Amino acid sequence: MYDDEREEKTGSIVGGWLGTYRYGGLHAFLPPVRFEASFRSTALDGCNLYGEITDDSWLGTAAVSGGQAGNRIWFVKSYGRGKADDENGTVEYAGMVSDDGQVMRGTWRLDLRAGGRRLAPANGTWEARRMWSELEECDDLFAAGTARAGTTHTAMLVIDSSR
Repeated sequence: MYDDEREEKTGSIVGGWLGTYRYGGLHAFLPPVRFEASFRSTALDGCNLYGEITDDSWLGTAAVSGGQAGNRIWFVKSYGRGKADDENGTVEYAGMVSDDGQVMRGTWRLDLRAGGRRLAPANGTWEARRMWSELEECDDLFAAGTARAGTTHTAMLVIDSSR
């Protein structure tokens, strides 16, 4: 059910996230994979999103783009050429962000292909917890004395996920 009041209370997912995705179906035997995500917005209302996700696996970093409407989120993850089989395209994600904007979770899907033939899709679930927000980033820059009127700042967060 779509709730307009809930949409107004849910904040943007712009910021940094640490999460895990799990395989389902025929691939459920595979171990969960941790990831770090960084989302930015292309619109003042925060509904058009882009960024990157770094998987703690051989796949590495992928570009993401998508959107948010209230607590509903969706995005696609696309690895660079040579990272994943080019036939397989992008991984589609859909989910929800919690009312307090600190947790998001949902499902993912990738249609697998080999030699032009469609195979069983890979799919599963994912969950992420907020590590930093766009507002926290601005507060940190201001506190450090680096914020200047009319200047745009970008900060990068590196999380050691090997622990």
